[in-house]
Amino acid sequence: MTIGQDDENGAEIVTTDLVGEGPSRTRRYLIGAVVALLVVGGVGFVVQSQGRLPDDAVFRHDDRVYRESDLDRFLHQQQALYGAQPPELSQDVVRRAAAQSFAVSLVVDQAAQDAGVSVSDAEVASAEQDFIARTYPSGRESFIEALASEGVSEQDVLGELRRQLLVAELYERVTEDAAVSPSAVAETYRSSKADFAQPESRLVSEIVAPTCRAARVLAPQVSDARSFARVARNRSLDSTTAGDGGSLGYVVQSQLEAPFGAAAFAAEPGVVFGPVRAQGRAYCYLGIVLKVRAARTPSFEEIRADLTAELTAARGLELWKGYVEDRIQEAAVEYADRYRPRDPDAVPDDELPSSKPTAPTSTPGASSGP
Repeated sequence: MTIGQDDENGAEIVTTDLVGEGPSRTRRYLIGAVVALLVVGGVGFVVQSQGRLPDDAVFRHDDRVYRESDLDRFLHQQQALYGAQPPELSQDVVRRAAAQSFAVSLVVDQAAQDAGVSVSDAEVASAEQDFIARTYPSGRESFIEALASEGVSEQDVLGELRRQLLVAELYERVTEDAAVSPSAVAETYRSSKADFAQPESRLVSEIVAPTCRAARVLAPQVSDARSFARVARNRSLDSTTAGDGGSLGYVVQSQLEAPFGAAAFAAEPGVVFGPVRAQGRAYCYLGIVLKVRAARTPSFEEIRADLTAELTAARGLELWKGYVEDRIQEAAVEYADRYRPRDPDAVPDDELPSSKPTAPTSTPGASSGP
C-alpha cells in the first residue's frame, strides 16, 4: 500500500499494494488490507455552504466540494507515482467506483485523525529507506531522478508513507480484538478438512525449443536429469528457467498448459518426455519429472498456525469493514448524481483483499509461454 500527501494543498493520495499468497501470507497483507479499500490523489477543494452541488462537482464531504478537476488530478498523480493507468471515466460504473474510493479514503483519513493516531519522523524516514531499497536497488540517486522525471517530489512520497503508517496503525487499533479461539480453529479444520487437501505435485523441468523439429533434434542429447539440465541452460528459449536447468519447481497439473501438464503427470520420474507442442503456438517442450509428491491432507498440527493466522486476518477484515461502514454513514457524503455509487454507504467489496490462497503459475502452465 502506498499513501501520499501533496505539498501544496495538503490533500492526500492512496494506492494499494497487496502482497502474499497462501495461508502464511495473512500477517503480511494486514497493512495492505487497511487501504485496499481506498484510492485518493492530491486535490484542491472548494468550501461552500450546504446547497445544490456545482455542475462539475464529484461529491461534498465535510462542507467541502471536490470537483472533477480534483479527481482528474488524482488520476494523473496515480499514473505519475505508480504507473497506474487512469480509468475511463466515461464508463458509468467506473466513474462511480472511482468517486466512491476517493470519498472513502477521505473518511478514513478523518477517522485516523479523530483517533489521535500518530507516527514519528524516524518511522517515516525508515519507511522511505525500505521503499528505496525495494523499488530502486541502484540507490537514492535513481529514486530522485525517477521522481523528477514524473513530476513528483520527495515530499509527495514522504507524505504518502506517513499516511500509510497512520492508517496501518488505525487498522491495528480497530482489529486488536480479532483473535480467534483455538476451539474455533479446530472446528474449522474439522468441518472443512477436504478443503485442505493437497493434490499430487511434481518437480518438473522443461526445455523450450522453437519448433517440434528442433525439440526432436535436442531429444537424443538428454537422457537423464544431469544432461537435461545442461541442455536446458544452453539451448532452452525460456530465459526464466534456463539458468536453473529448466526447473519449474514443484507444480500441480492445473498450473500447467493442458498438453504439457497431461504429459508431465503421465510420465515416469527420470524419463524424458516430449516433444509436446505448446498450446496455440509453434514452439515445443521437452520435459522431465525429477520427483513426485503424493496427494495428501495435512494434519491439524501441520496447518494449525497458518489456519489460525488466516482466520484471524479474516476476522480482522470483518471488524475493519464494519468500522469503515460506520464512519461512512456518519460522514454522509453527498454525491453528484452522475458520480453517486449504487450503495454509497458500503465499503467497495472489490477493493478488499482475497482471503483465499493464490496458486503460483509456471512457464508451460502460463498461457503467455516463454
